[in-house]
Amino acid sequence: DEGTPMNDGPARVFELGENSRLREILCNSVNGSCQFQMTVTLDSNIECDTKECQVDEARVLKVHDVYYEYIRPPCVEQVFFNDSKKVTYKNSFRHSSCANPLLPHAAEACCTEGNGGTLTATRYTEYFFDHERV
Repeated sequence: DEGTPMNDGPARVFELGENSRLREILCNSVNGSCQFQMTVTLDSNIECDTKECQVDEARVLKVHDVYYEYIRPPCVEQVFFNDSKKVTYKNSFRHSSCANPLLPHAAEACCTEGNGGTLTATRYTEYFFDHERV
């Protein structure tokens, strides 16, 4: 595991539970042995299991020793939107962009007050997996 670009530590993945319907689909069991496929497309919604129900969109899933990456469909959101908000990456004020506050594109953080009353956002480490949308 390599850290994220800003050295946040080892990457985390979302490991599916033993009773997960998604895990069952990805495993594609034949005679009790997983027959993993290179590409899996879900044709309908499936029931979530335990911690899956707390996550809107997982990026990398782990089933046994195999990893799957969820790739969002292209062009499903408008490039331009109303009421944008300026966002910055961690403690960098030089790197900023506009974000749509109606979409789940954020990261978890806790704010602490530093010297002179300035607020500093610190990443909260009790998240399920890296790049979790919150």
